[in-house]
Amino acid sequence: MSHVPRTPGTARLAVLVSGRGSNFDALRAAIAAGQLHAGIALVASNRPHAPALARARAAGIATHVSESRGSGDRAAWDRAFMAAVAAARPDLIVLAGFMRRLDAAAVTPWLGRMLNIHP
Repeated sequence: MSHVPRTPGTARLAVLVSGRGSNFDALRAAIAAGQLHAGIALVASNRPHAPALARARAAGIATHVSESRGSGDRAAWDRAFMAAVAAARPDLIVLAGFMRRLDAAAVTPWLGRMLNIHP
């Protein structure tokens, strides 16, 4: 599990992905180049075979997977998924190719701290 310290000027990110993770890679590159003052505390996905998860694990970044297909109760899945994301204590949640719509009750606690960069 990765450790991203809370330091002034450095944001803890949770990155939500569903696929390859090209935007996740761009975030990592911007952090490495000093263009983004952040650390990725968690990469979470609704698809267990999302390639971005393997790259996150290889980089020592914590991951969370919860298959959404066939989950039945959408609102319950959304709550459980976002509770797992919240456990990483992110300052900001970045939806980077996360292809599942989350219900309002799941995202309301994150108003002003959630950014959808694709799609």
